[in-house]
Amino acid sequence: MESSEYMAKATSGLARHARTVWLVSTLAIAVLIGILTLTPTPHLPRGDFHWDKLAHLVAFLVLVLPTAALWPRVAAWVGVLAVLYGGAIEVIQPFTGRSAEFADLLADGIGVALGFILGTTLRRVYMARHAGGADGHRG
Repeated sequence: MESSEYMAKATSGLARHARTVWLVSTLAIAVLIGILTLTPTPHLPRGDFHWDKLAHLVAFLVLVLPTAALWPRVAAWVGVLAVLYGGAIEVIQPFTGRSAEFADLLADGIGVALGFILGTTLRRVYMARHAGGADGHRG
């Protein structure tokens, strides 16, 4: 087998593996977010308001980041779905003994945007560092 054929097959297998990792990690994170946001909890003191919003922001950042880094062509769609998911959570929360807050949805949206920005930036940096050529030399 020629070197270029071998590299093409290896790259294809790596891409398939990366997409599997993406799908499993994204679904696992989405399930974890659902569990954590829909499980009834004792009322938090008002002083914890900022921590709650930060938790929403980080959760949705982490939800979108793998997609933005590994599969940027669908990242915008996943971002839209993530915000809709956050909205659905806010609609369902009053039925689980929790309260719905627009500020939570806003924090979710900011997390999605930051996850998209961070993921695409990480991908660009990675691609730039590995664009030095197939022979392994960097300029």
